[in-house]
Amino acid sequence: MAAGANRWKRGSEGYAMTCYDSEETMDAEIKAEFQKVGERFDSLETRFDGLVKQMRDLEAILGEFHKWASPMEHKLRAHTCFALAHDQEIADLKDRVKALERKAS
Repeated sequence: MAAGANRWKRGSEGYAMTCYDSEETMDAEIKAEFQKVGERFDSLETRFDGLVKQMRDLEAILGEFHKWASPMEHKLRAHTCFALAHDQEIADLKDRVKALERKAS
């Protein structure tokens, strides 16, 4: 581009036409913008790597929880069945006692 080249530049109020004194000034500004984009990309990449590590850690924790919870669930179901059977037996015994009390009165 020739001296005095125009370029659209974003400002606080939107985009506006900017004139550059020389091609070197424009090239320097473009390089600075590429540098900012590169730094931002590196920052995002670092954050992404951190998120990936957190997800892997969470996956490991969930795997360990599943190893513990699966047998516990089976035990809990067995105990629940056992408790329900006893509840039924107690209810039957209460009915028999009530029947005997009615006969005795």
